[in-house]
Amino acid sequence: MSKLRSCLLALGTIFLGASAMRIHAQAIPTATRVSPWQVGGGISYGSNDEFKDKVTGYTIYGTYDLTYHLGLEASYQSMSITTPNDFAISSFLIGPRYVFHYRRYDPYVKIQIGEGSAKAQLPYVHINGENLPASSFAIGLGGGVDVRLSQHFSVRGDYTYQDWTSFKPNGLNPYAATIGVSYHLR
Repeated sequence: MSKLRSCLLALGTIFLGASAMRIHAQAIPTATRVSPWQVGGGISYGSNDEFKDKVTGYTIYGTYDLTYHLGLEASYQSMSITTPNDFAISSFLIGPRYVFHYRRYDPYVKIQIGEGSAKAQLPYVHINGENLPASSFAIGLGGGVDVRLSQHFSVRGDYTYQDWTSFKPNGLNPYAATIGVSYHLR
């Protein structure tokens, strides 16, 4: 009888211990977390660094949050809607971003690498000694804020400064400010 009682006591202890861990695992609500995926787009306004006239374009971006603060962002920016000097640039950049969460505001900073390309309406245009169209390795530094409007939608304000290593002697340093909307995927 004592062996049966000991076995039942041991099984009961294991069951209660496993149940307690399971109950404790639900102490943090998981249903309130915003999706780690976000896709969006916006209108961009800035400089192509070659001419004084400002250019407009669009930006498409996607983010994935790896942790609460650290994530990845990929963006495609085309500054080709309004180009007073017929000199358009575009870039595809990807890299880490760090998010500071404060209520419904998510300010962030980012550093990205990728490729930038420049083209002119007229063929065989030379910019800083480069024939166009031309491509370059690009580094982007930026930051901004996402403002959550609802569970699925956010508004974004973003600024990105890029350094293109080609286009000798000084390279190109385009920059742009973007206002856009994003959708959080579930």
